[in-house]
Amino acid sequence: MNRRSILAFKFNFMVFDKAIAFILESQYPLGGWPQRYPLKYEYSKNGNPDYTSYYTFNDDVIWENINFLIQCYLTLGEERLLVSIPQRSARIPPGTSRR
Repeated sequence: MNRRSILAFKFNFMVFDKAIAFILESQYPLGGWPQRYPLKYEYSKNGNPDYTSYYTFNDDVIWENINFLIQCYLTLGEERLLVSIPQRSARIPPGTSRR
């Protein structure tokens, strides 16, 4: 690897790690994610209370985040990622190995 490739790899890994940190930081203790993050409570509409801090169920955010964390765990092998995957929602398929 030349110097440019090494710098590009380090930069890409930093960006990737930042995305992982964002997903882990925004996760609720019970395993779901809000509709908007960082949390703000100023998005009321027509006098109705703000709902953006509620768990997101209708747009695959939970599934996509769980899938992303599983793929990151399988690739990187970092235990912090496995702990963040809601255990009842996702299972790593038997026989799946990290690459």
